[in-house]
Order: sequence, then C-alpha cells, then structure tokens
Amino acid sequence: MPSAASKPMPPAGFESWLEYAILTFDGHDAALSFMFDTEPVDHQQIQAAVLEEFNALRARASLPPLAFQPVSKMNCKKSDI
Repeated sequence: MPSAASKPMPPAGFESWLEYAILTFDGHDAALSFMFDTEPVDHQQIQAAVLEEFNALRARASLPPLAFQPVSKMNCKKSDI
C-alpha cells in the first residue's frame, strides 16, 4: 500500500479527490441503465442526487454545500464550477 506521502495531490482548485470526483461526475453512463424504464432518469437528475447526498454529508460536518455546474474534466478548477 502506498504511503500517505505518495498520495497524489488533487487537481488545481479542488480541496480533495472526493470533491473533484463529485463536481466532475458525469451521470450519462448511469442514466443508460434507466433508458428503457417507464419513467427514465436522465443524467442531470443523477448528478443532482449525487451532489445532494454529498452536501448532506458536508452539512453533518458543518461545511458549506458545493454547487454543481457542468465543466469538462480536462483542465478544470473548482473556480470554474
């Protein structure tokens, strides 16, 4: 197992890899599994649900919520979001 010292830094503008993963999450693949349901779920609903769950955890830790705005994963910074 790698040591904590070898843990890569998150991309510029993000406080953690978890924050990066949540804010750059793309729900398109997940939405495909609902494509033929009688009430399909689109990728934006999935992205909103992910962010809502994450912000509920942040609230329990007395942290402010994060807001999601679609950005490209390449060369993005939290200030772009």
